[in-house]
Amino acid sequence: MYYIVNGIVLNKMDYLEYDKFVVLYTLELGKIRVLFKSVNKPTAKLISFTEPATEVELQLVKLKSSDYMFKCAGGTVKNYNNSLRNNTEIYLYTCKVLEIVDKLTLEVVKDEQKYFLIKRMLEILPLCDVNKYKLLYLAFVYRFIKLCGYTPKLDKCVRCGGEINEEYFFDSSSGVVCNRCKKASDIKIFYNATKIIQKFYKLTAEQVCILQLDKNTLDEIEKLTFIYLQNYIYKPLLTYYL
Repeated sequence: MYYIVNGIVLNKMDYLEYDKFVVLYTLELGKIRVLFKSVNKPTAKLISFTEPATEVELQLVKLKSSDYMFKCAGGTVKNYNNSLRNNTEIYLYTCKVLEIVDKLTLEVVKDEQKYFLIKRMLEILPLCDVNKYKLLYLAFVYRFIKLCGYTPKLDKCVRCGGEINEEYFFDSSSGVVCNRCKKASDIKIFYNATKIIQKFYKLTAEQVCILQLDKNTLDEIEKLTFIYLQNYIYKPLLTYYL
């Protein structure tokens, strides 16, 4: 069976001597793993199709295999996204985006909203001020985990359901906790951090890029996000704190 898919390369790995496995997030099928035959040979024409963040249209053959489901039979590169490789800082955050998508998604679960969110993030990242890369990345993470169904509860206490008007605490598996329901394992957090995270769900990427945020709040959001993600990611995030 043949498929034509539009996808964004998330990851690649060598397989045997000349082949590669490439992980893509596609519009038509969600995340898939594709075998590219002989692309490690010096004369290979499809090697550029395997570079992370490259946007491609592929012709695939579906296979019956325990190692992979699809083999590439050809295709075209729609966008090399070379602007994401202009400097190391942009490329680092590109890798962060691709890794979080790869680690949070199951294979062959179609979600068009996820595809367009990834595509939009890769478009806006080179246009954003260098000092806003981390903020934009964290906003992307919260938008993406919402699409995955993992949204933390931030408006009311996750244990009693009451309003929080005093100190804020964070239950690493579910969301904010009031002073009355806190446990020893909960983390005390700034009120402003939860309000900024809630804004991430409402603001456009352009609006996120002009948010004014102090370093302490940004660092706290980064720390809370990492702790929360551990509930849903079972492999180390290699790029998160780089």
